[in-house]
Amino acid sequence: MALALVDAKALPEPDGTFSAVLSNSIVHHIPEPAQVLREMLRVLRPGGLLFVRDLLRPEDEASITALVDTYAANDTAYQRALFDASLRAALSLDEVREMLRSLRIPPECAQVTSDRHWTLAFRRAS
Repeated sequence: MALALVDAKALPEPDGTFSAVLSNSIVHHIPEPAQVLREMLRVLRPGGLLFVRDLLRPEDEASITALVDTYAANDTAYQRALFDASLRAALSLDEVREMLRSLRIPPECAQVTSDRHWTLAFRRAS
């Protein structure tokens, strides 16, 4: 398969096409992330791996400020604002796990994996 620009909510591939589906830091940009995860599952073949990593929404203003100061200290004001907005748009671990329940993925497949990320690792049953 060649690289293609497509709508992640309506992929043109048939069911069970891919042995692995990966996403890094895109989910927080999508208004209805459950639709995208549902589509990822649809194109994942039995035995395939779904691996999603994204930003974790901090619990309070002080945590947002600390993360921006830590990871965007040398960036422009515009870049800092983008990172701040991304952190605010991110999902909490509880929100991710609730979404996984609705998709029949064990919620414990999503874990906090850094001070600013959650990661989903799920292998579809064969």
